[in-house]
Amino acid sequence: MARIKFITGPVGSGKTVFIEKNFSSSPGNFVFDLAKISQQLFGHFQALEEMDGIVQIYNHASEEGLLTLLDGKTLVVEYCTNKGYDDDFAALVKYAQKTGICVEVIHIELDEMLGRERIAQADPQRYFSSAKLREETLEVLEGVIDSFEANQNFELILELGGENGSTVFYRSGEEGEERYFYLTPEIKTFDFEPDFEVDKLSEVNYLKTFPTFEKALNTLISEVGLFQLVPLKVNKEYKKAFQQAVKRNMDKPPLPEWKAILN
Repeated sequence: MARIKFITGPVGSGKTVFIEKNFSSSPGNFVFDLAKISQQLFGHFQALEEMDGIVQIYNHASEEGLLTLLDGKTLVVEYCTNKGYDDDFAALVKYAQKTGICVEVIHIELDEMLGRERIAQADPQRYFSSAKLREETLEVLEGVIDSFEANQNFELILELGGENGSTVFYRSGEEGEERYFYLTPEIKTFDFEPDFEVDKLSEVNYLKTFPTFEKALNTLISEVGLFQLVPLKVNKEYKKAFQQAVKRNMDKPPLPEWKAILN
């Protein structure tokens, strides 16, 4: 079952050390820490202040976070709490639970004065306060949960094999609200484009979706060369549509594997 463990606490409470001791070495966990990811990708924290770096960090966190949840593993999230009730954090916890994710919150308490002393003594090359990434952490994590929820209604239409890896064609959503999309080896993440411009991140290439099967199929044929790739799996409900598409595109004969799988 997909799980999120939030490790919360005030500044300097030792959240990072607690995570390193208890979760970092487990193959079943992914530590969702933007500062840690910045260090892993770039070797420093400066990338968190540069657009190119931010995009790469967000994409990596989104991709690994989603794959972790889809695999039924645990996402370990460090989150710095302020004094009092945190509306945004509480809302995200409820949203995650609503999508079927098991959520646990482990809170670490510490005297405020001692926390400040710890921060003052910390090496700036090795420590980046999670307090600076509160909004960013919730924003990226909400996108991961959005994608996880969308995955619950995914239907595999087609899987293709090629030299560089597999291409998959999906349908998602309920009847009347469905959308179609495909993923190729070149598409490293799948993050749906937000409905509102204000929610879009600059310099991010969002996943292209289509309102109908026909539009997605035609684009797949023209851009990917659908019938020149080996079909590995074909949803039986769409066999007739693919048979008709083959007949319409006989100017470039399909691979023989298509005839075998569609008969």
